Amino acid sequence: MRITIVGCASFLPEPNRRQSSLAVKAGDMLFLIDAGDGTAGGLVSCGVQRRDLDAALLTHFHPDHTAGLVPLLLAMRVRDKRQRPFYIMGSQGLNKFMLGLSDAFGDWINAPDSPFKPIQIKPPSSKTWTGDPLLTCKSTSHSEFSIGWRIESESKALVVTGDTELCGSLIDLAANADVLICDSTAPDEKPLPGHLTPRLAGELATKANVKILVLTHLDPETRAADPIGRAQQVFSGNVILAEDGMTLEI
Repeated sequence: MRITIVGCASFLPEPNRRQSSLAVKAGDMLFLIDAGDGTAGGLVSCGVQRRDLDAALLTHFHPDHTAGLVPLLLAMRVRDKRQRPFYIMGSQGLNKFMLGLSDAFGDWINAPDSPFKPIQIKPPSSKTWTGDPLLTCKSTSHSEFSIGWRIESESKALVVTGDTELCGSLIDLAANADVLICDSTAPDEKPLPGHLTPRLAGELATKANVKILVLTHLDPETRAADPIGRAQQVFSGNVILAEDGMTLEI
């Protein structure tokens, strides 16, 4: 499994970082997890080919996780002449979200002959694709329909929390994962409702017995406050601070 961090910034704009987005090659499939601002250009910078993407997995519908979706779809439609399906998967509210995009940007997004195929899921849910990857999602504690994703392929497991507070469903979702890419938005001294801090990310990693913890979605203040050290206070495994363009192989 190959993981590319396309964007790792929080909802606060930064001059040198894109907002939340990951590209994950698992088995025969290439997934995009979230599509925050700058995703389409970020894929180009990271060497990830749009035409190879099979599906987008959305953790929730806030703009710092979805604002880059329409530019990506437009490039697929106009430049790539996309015909094979590109699945857009999300929790309850996805169909309403996609209709809203059509209202704002045009019927081409949801036209009957469109290659863009929404799949609305009611968590907890699992899906096995043709080939190897197994996808599982569970509800998280952030917004009404927020979810985290688990991808399993060739005996390896990746879990992406999206934005969330610490909750039991996430501990279950992340159990024994090889890599946990975890919301770490706010400084430990200034917790933010609906989000984790680096230390809380470390607690989640410990409770779930994960091997590698990747801190992402940090605001600039959190990034400057030794987030790796804060996580390591409660987690003995490997801790990595996400950066745009970083790749991990598991």
